[in-house]
Amino acid sequence: MNAFLDSHPRVMRKLLILLSGRLRQAGQQLRNIVSRPVTVRVAAALLEFADRFGKPSPQGVLITSGQQELADMVGASREAVVKALRELRAQGLVTTARRQIVLCDLPKLRNIIGANSSFGTFT
Repeated sequence: MNAFLDSHPRVMRKLLILLSGRLRQAGQQLRNIVSRPVTVRVAAALLEFADRFGKPSPQGVLITSGQQELADMVGASREAVVKALRELRAQGLVTTARRQIVLCDLPKLRNIIGANSSFGTFT
């Protein structure tokens, strides 16, 4: 493998770019886990899911995710995620159904996580 990478610097460069991006994302997730309230972490995760996997729907942006998957992503218990989703629903920012979440108000979700975040660029 080393010999291959030595003889193919473009491949090595692309691999380094890929790995540095993944490391940056892991660092961002760690910062979210240790420093933000669960509702903010859930909002950030929902916006990230929307950016990556969201599908436009009449009510907003549809994502498919279970509560446990969200809990694992944000470093919280399933119960804490249920409470956070309930808060977001009460504010009219999301609607939920079995394994489906619709993000109804992306600008307000972005405001929850802070103006300096890179999440929530779904258009």
